[in-house]
Amino acid sequence: MRIAVPEKVGAERVNMFELDFKTRKSIYEQVIDNLKERILVGIMRADEKLPSVRELSKRLTINPNTVQKAFRELERQGYIYTVSGLGSFVRARDDIRPDERLISEVKSKLAENIRELRFLVPDRTVAQEMIDAIFDQCCAGDLRNEDPNDESPNDGRSAKDEPARS
Repeated sequence: MRIAVPEKVGAERVNMFELDFKTRKSIYEQVIDNLKERILVGIMRADEKLPSVRELSKRLTINPNTVQKAFRELERQGYIYTVSGLGSFVRARDDIRPDERLISEVKSKLAENIRELRFLVPDRTVAQEMIDAIFDQCCAGDLRNEDPNDESPNDGRSAKDEPARS
C-alpha cells in the first residue's frame, strides 16, 4: 500500500511525500530517501527548517522513533544539521559530503546489475542506451535547480508553464 502524504513546503506550494508500506525498504529508509531527494532537487533549500519529529511522524502516521532515526542518519550523512532548541535544518548542497562507504556499496550493486543486464542484452550499444535512459530518468529532477545560489522558487516548470496573470 502506497500512501502519498501532502506536505506544505513554502507558503504557496504543496508537495507529496510518499511511503510504500508494501515494499521491502524500511519506513525510515523511505523517509531518508524522500528527504534526500527533496534536498538534492532543490525543493527544500539550504537552512530551511524541517518539520519537527513529532509533526512529521503525525503527518506520516508513523512512530516518532522512526522519524528520529531517519533524522539522525540524515545528520550523520551531512544532509541536515540540528540546532539545539530550534530543530533540524537543511544543509547547503555544496556542504554535503558523500558517504564513501555507501557509494562503494551502491557502485558494487550497480556493477552487478549492469553485468546482469549485459547477459540479457548482448548488444553493448543497446545496453548502454538503456543505462543512459535510466540514468536520465532518475536524474531528471537535478535540472530543477542547477544553481544552488538561485533563490527563485523553481518546481521544474518553465515560465511558459505558468498560468497567465491578469
